[in-house]
Amino acid sequence: MKHEEKQLILQDLSARLPYGVICLIHNINSDDYNVSITGNDIDLFSHHFITIKPYLRPMTSMTEEERIESLEFAWIDDYGRLASYDKNIPKYIDWLNKKMFDYRGLIPMNLALEAPVGMYKIE
Repeated sequence: MKHEEKQLILQDLSARLPYGVICLIHNINSDDYNVSITGNDIDLFSHHFITIKPYLRPMTSMTEEERIESLEFAWIDDYGRLASYDKNIPKYIDWLNKKMFDYRGLIPMNLALEAPVGMYKIE
């Protein structure tokens, strides 16, 4: 894994810590296991692991209810693109993190795994 990829995963995971992100960890003993990481588990990063991949939801998995809820922060413009009020951008990104959406495109880069339906109990 390249340094830039590790930095991108660390940046993404850090933003999701308040919400409890589930990750697949491959450690130096060649063991794979899933772990839910929260802000209280920041010391996890001091352990020796080879890879860590968060389970995230593709943006295409957004439900109709979530689409309606997201309109609080953003809207679709006349060209079908997502638009947002500048003051709402941080709130929108927090909402995407809480809902575990892959807005950075980590799944196609093979830096994250697609979360199975129902993995996260999203409220």
